[in-house]
Amino acid sequence: MTFIDSHCHLTDPQFDRDREAVLERARAAGVAGFLVIGATGDFSHNQQAVALAQQHGDVFAVLGVHPHDAKTITPDTYARLRELARASALARVLME
Repeated sequence: MTFIDSHCHLTDPQFDRDREAVLERARAAGVAGFLVIGATGDFSHNQQAVALAQQHGDVFAVLGVHPHDAKTITPDTYARLRELARASALARVLME
């Protein structure tokens, strides 16, 4: 059986010290893929999620803005999300 973590927040600061070890432990336990949520607080989590996906073939970034932060959305936010999506491994998979 293959497991996918369909909603993880690996960009949270609590993982800064051991993010790679967390991924390795999850893989060792049978997790074959990770959907890292970028819509967590400020926009930088989207950027961090894409960077993590670019480093690991089994990590995919899910981009957006959390509903609690919807009031901060501007036209620039959408442009930045589109730019990041082009770099996201998940976007490449969905567009193929």
